Amino acid sequence: MQSRQTSIAPSNSTSSTVPPTTTIRPDERFDASTIAGFNADRTTNDAEDDRDEGPD
Repeated sequence: MQSRQTSIAPSNSTSSTVPPTTTIRPDERFDASTIAGFNADRTTNDAEDDRDEGPD
């Protein structure tokens, strides 16, 4: 059991995880930065909106 898991896990993990990881990483980075950008914009806009609403 241990021998099988040890030899199967690295083989399948390495060979099948590497291509998706390489493909997914750039997408995740773009998504992460895009989402972070939206979150940052929303936080800034919310603060600005609150300030605008106050005096108005």
